Amino acid sequence: MLLTPDTPDTALADLLAAAGIDAEAGHATLDARGLNCPLPVLKARKALAGLVPGARLVVVASDPMAVIDIPHLCTSEGHRLVASQVAGRLSAYLVEKGPTLSTPSGQET
Repeated sequence: MLLTPDTPDTALADLLAAAGIDAEAGHATLDARGLNCPLPVLKARKALAGLVPGARLVVVASDPMAVIDIPHLCTSEGHRLVASQVAGRLSAYLVEKGPTLSTPSGQET
């Protein structure tokens, strides 16, 4: 969970609220603050792989390349970028996992 009563983070709370992301909605979360490219997008890809289609993932990142990488991940892999917001050095994304695709060999992607 990104926000807890024990460790309030008003900047993060404000960022999520500005993006229209409900921190209490029970979405899967990925706190990628402090990670540099390409780690935020690689960890987002891995987190999405563990979700069922239609499930949502909240990603928070401090890497400036995330504003390019996360939307590109969604476009290239069939996910939906529901919301995004940038404030200062932080960015937040709400990503909905797209349908699971099968390759010709029958493996899921």
